[in-house]
Amino acid sequence: MIFALIFEQVVGVYGNHDTVIEEQLNKNVNILDCTSETFIDLKIGGVSGIIGRLDRNQRKSEQHFKNELIKLIAKKNDINVLHQGPDDPENSQKGEPIIRECLENKGAGLIIFGHYYWNNPLINIGNNQVLNVNSKLFLLEEARVSKKL
Repeated sequence: MIFALIFEQVVGVYGNHDTVIEEQLNKNVNILDCTSETFIDLKIGGVSGIIGRLDRNQRKSEQHFKNELIKLIAKKNDINVLHQGPDDPENSQKGEPIIRECLENKGAGLIIFGHYYWNNPLINIGNNQVLNVNSKLFLLEEARVSKKL
């Protein structure tokens, strides 16, 4: 993992095709799965995998995925990272309706995910900003607000 050689901390979630021997990951690589941790003053939560048949790699039942997402949202993380994200019917973009339904009614944060490509990568669902990073690179910076006296 090249990022682990360059950056102080690497945080992510497993995708549905990922098979990793965790003991072989660099010590600065943090994989989140139904967990939240603080990294460099950011509280980040994550749910690995996708909704699907439990006999396949990195799959969760729809109910398990939903329950874990609701728990993460309740923790008021700065960022929640998912592999699989919501659908976006307004823009005809693929995803899971159950994830969108959770976000319409819960949370107020940034949700970052991939899995499906979206032409319109940033939308709002409820009080959440939802960013699809599949096949894209984004640089996020801390907002700096100056006060005028």
